Amino acid sequence: MALMWLRCGICAACIAICAWSCNGSAAAGEESGEARLPRSTTAPVSVTVVTASQQPFYHTIRTNGKLVPLREQTIISETSGSMVSLRVKAGTVVAAGAIIAQIDDRPIRLRLERAHQLQFNGQKEYESQLLGYENLLKNKSTAQADTIKTKLRISSGLAIAEQDIREAQYELSKTIIRAPFSGMVADVAVQQGQYIKAGQDLMKVYHPGQLLVNIRILESEIGLLHIGTPASCIPVSDPQTHYPATVQEINPYVAENGMVNLKLLVAGSSKLFPGMNCSIEVRILSDKSLVVPKEAVVTRNGKKVVFTLKGDVAVWNYVETGSENGKEIVLLTGISPGDKVITSNNQQLTQDTPVRDTTLVRRH
Repeated sequence: MALMWLRCGICAACIAICAWSCNGSAAAGEESGEARLPRSTTAPVSVTVVTASQQPFYHTIRTNGKLVPLREQTIISETSGSMVSLRVKAGTVVAAGAIIAQIDDRPIRLRLERAHQLQFNGQKEYESQLLGYENLLKNKSTAQADTIKTKLRISSGLAIAEQDIREAQYELSKTIIRAPFSGMVADVAVQQGQYIKAGQDLMKVYHPGQLLVNIRILESEIGLLHIGTPASCIPVSDPQTHYPATVQEINPYVAENGMVNLKLLVAGSSKLFPGMNCSIEVRILSDKSLVVPKEAVVTRNGKKVVFTLKGDVAVWNYVETGSENGKEIVLLTGISPGDKVITSNNQQLTQDTPVRDTTLVRRH
């Protein structure tokens, strides 16, 4: 009996030792397993960063307009007749005073010839009548004598003939059409041999080296501009090319819609033509401001937010913004100079989101 109890005791001790060994091994395994698990399963967001700093800020005004010539004149026929000579076409460059067209002058020359004949007869008749008034004129004052002579010139037909000559010569001069100034011909509306009426539009001449663009800006922006403010003209047909321009005229009147009309002078080029659509960009330098890229600002719950980099996490900052120019924006509050501002992937961020700065990597 005693032997049986001894055997049971030995078995119980073995079972206890085995249980203790198994529990110890399991605990050790759990501890080593926890050591192998990562502390966080969230991968950091890759971002780029700039350092906020005080710097000059360019306020940019962008608007659209059409090019028009600074100097342009529509050539109008001042007499009627057939177009016997047309020396230009659209695109012809002409010098000031050059003959560009001629209207048939034969009817006018015939009238002029007849007027000269009437002048000859009137002159002889006047001289004959003047002889009959010779004694009368001796007793008259100079003014009285001039009045009598004028009446004789009219009654003899001399004065009327001389008037007809002047009118015919004036009309004759209008049959020759000259360029009013050096420039380029456009919108030719007639052809050689066509019958032209007085007052009819023939063509346009404009100065290609001086073009204007009419634009409108907000009344709130007018205080930023003055005569001579530089700008850039960007044709819609060639958006990669910027032509220098300057503010030429500011209309001192605000329209009902709150807009102000301006004219800008654009440096001429063989690639610019009147009527072309273009964009105008005016950059005005303002005082130094705390400036960051525009993409650094995001909107959360109707408020503007900028994320900054603190260690390896993103920090949420409410900000107030000022002027912007399409690329940069002025921060009035919320950020201090020297803060590292996150400029990419910030739509994915919240407070304390792990981030990784890849600015240098992207630059290389």
